[in-house]
Amino acid sequence: MRELNRYRYCAHSVIMGNMACNWQNKDYVLSYFGLTALEGRQKYYSYVKEGIEQGRRPELVEGGLIRTLGGWAVRELGVEGTQVAKKSQMSQPGVAYAVRRGKRIVKAKGIQMIE
Repeated sequence: MRELNRYRYCAHSVIMGNMACNWQNKDYVLSYFGLTALEGRQKYYSYVKEGIEQGRRPELVEGGLIRTLGGWAVRELGVEGTQVAKKSQMSQPGVAYAVRRGKRIVKAKGIQMIE
């Protein structure tokens, strides 16, 4: 964890307050873990540490949750891509990519999201 806390090529070091990055909204991330930055940072750290201890999890590989949900919302729920882009702070091309990627994953794994 010590190395990860200072690793400059991922958001973790920014979220932990060890590096600065003007495009990373660390307060937004920390708000999911606590009411204050300190509480959020402590709980985020524990969350990451527990995740590392679980090892590699295939269901979490190949993209973030927000991108995955965005693609699912467009494809399965019929929500317009522009709405998803605005709500998730993604670009419209990013949403389109998520939809295409989601279709490939669903097809490859034989998943049916909604009957």
